[in-house]
Amino acid sequence: MNIGMMTTWCHHCGVFGYTEQLVDALKDSGHLVTTFGNYPYGRRTGDVADLECFGTGFHEQDDRGLNSFKIFDAVMGSKINVFHIQYQDYLYPDKENFNNLLNRLNGSNVHIVVTQHDSCISPNIDWGKFNIIIRHGPEFKKEGKNVI
Repeated sequence: MNIGMMTTWCHHCGVFGYTEQLVDALKDSGHLVTTFGNYPYGRRTGDVADLECFGTGFHEQDDRGLNSFKIFDAVMGSKINVFHIQYQDYLYPDKENFNNLLNRLNGSNVHIVVTQHDSCISPNIDWGKFNIIIRHGPEFKKEGKNVI
């Protein structure tokens, strides 16, 4: 399977550690994985996403928004089957372009998966665009269509 993984990819946080292990396991299982990460402000040596395409807003130097056109073009060009977003609300302050990306992906043959890493779920995200929602944490209730 050809998987795109959008996540923080250089900050020292639980989401990065979780996703790094997930990506390694998927690759070890024979899947092709392309990482879509944040711009490189504050990264450790060797922490490099395959495509840097959004700013997290953690620092003034990193306040660029999410480039939905760049991401969508890369997903289509790479023939990605599943696009998996590691979601924690503060990682994606640019909700307008986040939703633009969801709309573009939803109109394609790409399955959209999200892992929600905290209970701070923005009402400004169109959650109905996801094929599967994974809730990672004890504070979540597992309710709703396609919720794991």
